[in-house]
Amino acid sequence: MWTTGLLAAAVFLAACTPDPSPPQDTGGEQQGKPQIEQAIPQEMRKDAEAFAKFRQIDACALHSVEAATEVTGDKGDAIMPDDSGFHECALELHKSEFESTWNLRIEVGAKFDARDRHEAKPENIGGIDVFTRELDTGSCSAWWPLDTDQPAEQQKFAIELSTSKPSGDAAGGKTPCDVVKQYLAKVGSIWKELPKRGGGKTSPEFKLATVDPCGAAAAVLDALGPQARLDPVNPSSCTAIGAAAPAADGKNKSAGGGRNEVRVTFGIKDDPSSLVRAGVQGASETTVDGRTVVLSQGRHNSCAAYAIWDPDTTVVVDHSDEEASTATQQIRIDTLDCEQAKTAMQKVLAKVGKP
Repeated sequence: MWTTGLLAAAVFLAACTPDPSPPQDTGGEQQGKPQIEQAIPQEMRKDAEAFAKFRQIDACALHSVEAATEVTGDKGDAIMPDDSGFHECALELHKSEFESTWNLRIEVGAKFDARDRHEAKPENIGGIDVFTRELDTGSCSAWWPLDTDQPAEQQKFAIELSTSKPSGDAAGGKTPCDVVKQYLAKVGSIWKELPKRGGGKTSPEFKLATVDPCGAAAAVLDALGPQARLDPVNPSSCTAIGAAAPAADGKNKSAGGGRNEVRVTFGIKDDPSSLVRAGVQGASETTVDGRTVVLSQGRHNSCAAYAIWDPDTTVVVDHSDEEASTATQQIRIDTLDCEQAKTAMQKVLAKVGKP
């Protein structure tokens, strides 16, 4: 659980008071048409172009601690990007030090197609046209479509705001959709002028968030064969896909549907070496071009490799704990085995370069 102890020390406190001025130009992919890797198939190139635009949106700046506090009556813990990618950001709330309540999550570039629209309810909340849906699992989501310039049948991406009912009596009599709608009514004005990365709305600035993961994944294509291609998964992840990988007995050993895959993900996470220090089974450290890389061997022919990209830009996970760990911008590689993951990490680090 991400916490900050004192809200005044929150990592993204600047996001709590959105600047009414227009978003600043951050350069990079948002200037002109983005550069799309050649190995991305034609049918996926529109997705890649959309993800390039979404990487320029600061997901955490779409939150407001003040608004969340007014809606729930609870206190803000922190606004933090997700370890699954910078395009996701969570605002956590609590009633007391040991009683967590609501977790408000935002995902920029969430999948939301015609089928999803059919199952959701159109509403105007906070001055923006959204779709809402409450699930039987005790969760609720609101989607604001991002590609309304496309024909209706081709629209497939949105900003999603979601939450789930907290345990016990922590909900305070509110349903998840009560919280989602009331919160969106207050932050809708922020969403009308989408905050851009580098615009000073959040701090610290995470430069890895604007890097194209498919550009990084392209570095491993040569090892996957002449027919290898790139699959843009979301704004922060991309998978290089090659031919089937045969095992020693001649059978396919890939757990990814018979394909040899290398997935690259950019996100923020606490020190991966903690896996080794904690004695987690299958976790080990190695060195790649002078950098520490943590390998985590999983089950069913899978391995994850973690490398800290920028050790100097850190976030304290819990300001109330003097021994609290720090989170950093990291590159994660997921593939078949740890030897392949180590080799892939070396190539990806070289391609991405230093901060």
